[in-house]
Amino acid sequence: MSNPPLPTRTRSSARGQQTDPERAPWRRLRAGQLSGLRLRRQHPVPPCIVEFYCEALKLVVELEGSRHDAGMDAGRTRDLESKGLTVMGFWESEALAQPEAVIEATLRFAGRRTLTPSPLQ
Repeated sequence: MSNPPLPTRTRSSARGQQTDPERAPWRRLRAGQLSGLRLRRQHPVPPCIVEFYCEALKLVVELEGSRHDAGMDAGRTRDLESKGLTVMGFWESEALAQPEAVIEATLRFAGRRTLTPSPLQ
């Protein structure tokens, strides 16, 4: 079963280029390197584009920086959580200086969750 197509506006607003704070943890989060978990970068969750997303955990990992607005971020988090997602936020400076902190927190979260297999279709 494939996912429904994304609205054109959402698809076209995803950034192709990673920032340095995104690049640092992505080296370890990509391609199932994190205990076999698959994460996607710049994943659309309309109307948002999230930095990193793990479908198996329903987990969003966001990097907050100087360009973020606390009020908008709180609303965005509420919207994502209303969709059944868990949002973990980190400061961009932390992700850049200590990418392993992002990795370790993601692993701790994964360890608390029980992954259930998809039902046969």
